[in-house]
Amino acid sequence: MTDNLLQRGPDPTGYRLSTANQSFERIREGEDPWISFGDFLDDWRRAESDQRAALIADSIKTNETDPLRRWAALFVAAIDWLCWLSDEDMAPPDWIADEVYVLPEPWFVIEHEAMRAWQLEQSPAPFRMRRIYTDASIISRA
Repeated sequence: MTDNLLQRGPDPTGYRLSTANQSFERIREGEDPWISFGDFLDDWRRAESDQRAALIADSIKTNETDPLRRWAALFVAAIDWLCWLSDEDMAPPDWIADEVYVLPEPWFVIEHEAMRAWQLEQSPAPFRMRRIYTDASIISRA
């Protein structure tokens, strides 16, 4: 059986899409979090509609004391937002509802104090629900 994440159209590509969990684990291994996050976004966009569910099927492992918890929450907020925006009317996986992905303290992605009010206003709902403040362009890859 062909790996669904290697397949694109009728032919295998040789490139394997990375799941959200695999991309997050690369952060644990020391990769720059923004690179791992961006690579996941790129893979989501490369994926065919039937592959997207596989990209988000496995939960991202974190806990209340994990120093990488904010990154796990960011991935989850992005997954929630991407599912909402998808043309396939994709339901997000049940595991993203876990309270562990809600940060105890707000995270303003742009740390400049003058940008806080703007981020509070511009943050898409899936990010605000997890106390992450940014704007919708966080999932853009120009």
